[in-house]
Amino acid sequence: EIDIAIDDSEIQEYYNQNANGEFSIDESMKLDYVLFKNIEDENDSLEVILNEDQRLKAIDFALDAQLDIMGFDSAIDSYELSITDTITVTEGFTNNSGIPLSMGYNRAIVRFAFDNDINSVSERIVTNNGIVVFRILEENSNSIEPLKNVKNVIKKELLSERKKEYILNLMNNKKLS
Repeated sequence: EIDIAIDDSEIQEYYNQNANGEFSIDESMKLDYVLFKNIEDENDSLEVILNEDQRLKAIDFALDAQLDIMGFDSAIDSYELSITDTITVTEGFTNNSGIPLSMGYNRAIVRFAFDNDINSVSERIVTNNGIVVFRILEENSNSIEPLKNVKNVIKKELLSERKKEYILNLMNNKKLS
């Protein structure tokens, strides 16, 4: 067993050198949404009719949920719906930008999130698994992950590097003898 010690000053130095890249957090927008899920039942001859009902309900909800009509919360109550989920969306195309994979990547969602104000409600957006209506909850500015949140990750990285150096030194010393 190799005994390698990593002290706090080494962790702090690594963090300082890599904070703006490795530990930076992109600007993001927090959204909640209501999903009018596609009905897919091969055994149901009413599938087309049920999906059309979902589509019409989504159109009506998207209009009523606008701030100048009912507002998102009132429309949810009126339509007896509930919020499907809350997501955090980033503008860059990384990890599907925070959009659930089941929806598929949809640039319209990202554009809505970054081009509108807090509490804005989207029009209906068609995704792979249904029609979605989003509301912007909050904006999160660019930031850097706090050291306390990444201290263990840094320590593992430094330990891994030290172990590789140790093994390389052992191999090089054997070659010399």
